[in-house]
Amino acid sequence: MNLSAVRDRLRGALARLRPARPSPRACAMLALAIGLGVAGYATLRHRAVAFAALQSHPYFKVERVEIHGAGDLVSVAEMRRWLGIREGESLWSTTPGRLRALAENHPMIRSATVRRIFPGTLQIHLRERRPEAITVLDDLYYVDRRGQSFGPLRPQHDRNYPVFTGLSDGGDGQRRWALRRALHLLRRGLDDASGIRISEMHLDPGEGLILYPERPRVPVFLGWRGWENRLRRAERVLQTWIGSSEKLARIDLRFRDQVVVRLREPVEIHAELGAARKLST
Repeated sequence: MNLSAVRDRLRGALARLRPARPSPRACAMLALAIGLGVAGYATLRHRAVAFAALQSHPYFKVERVEIHGAGDLVSVAEMRRWLGIREGESLWSTTPGRLRALAENHPMIRSATVRRIFPGTLQIHLRERRPEAITVLDDLYYVDRRGQSFGPLRPQHDRNYPVFTGLSDGGDGQRRWALRRALHLLRRGLDDASGIRISEMHLDPGEGLILYPERPRVPVFLGWRGWENRLRRAERVLQTWIGSSEKLARIDLRFRDQVVVRLREPVEIHAELGAARKLST
């Protein structure tokens, strides 16, 4: 084979390796795709600019904040401070979900709903937690019907509730169980069942519930169960000692069909001028 023939074959091979020229239809589709991409980018950019202008428009400024449901536990002013809402900011920046979560994070609030009412109103409905008693931990806290403590109490909060003492502030399951047992006794109508008005309950893991009536201020050891019969026996004992209840040191009802009454020790009192000694209770 001569040199001219070899050159012709190489030229033919190179020609076959060149890409085929695109068809007019393919060129048109490519141009359309590029055009749509450019138009979409421009639209998104203009939408972002338009939304930013919308957010800053005076029409959507917060002019009024309505807070409903604030009552004995939290005031409207306190909730406004808690939420950090400022009049004049945009309604678009105060998202209902964020404000609801923030409101429900307040220790005195059980649930909340938030609505934006355009053009300029933010409406918030609160549902406060319902205290059933007060427990003494590192401070004074309310206790709800599920045995959860919340607070702490502030000077303006009502303290006219039964008081639970003797609990640690560890927040363990045993404390929740003890609180629920004490609340169960309250809900069964302690005053109606026994005629005993309670000012304090001491919750002791070993001794059980120890009641302190308003009068007389004598500890009544009740235990954790079998309360109904035990309270009736306690009422009979207290009725028996009317007029001399100051002699009582404690009443123990944890024994089956028995009441153990411990009396105060007599105390010797010496007269200042060496007079005769006398016994006093």
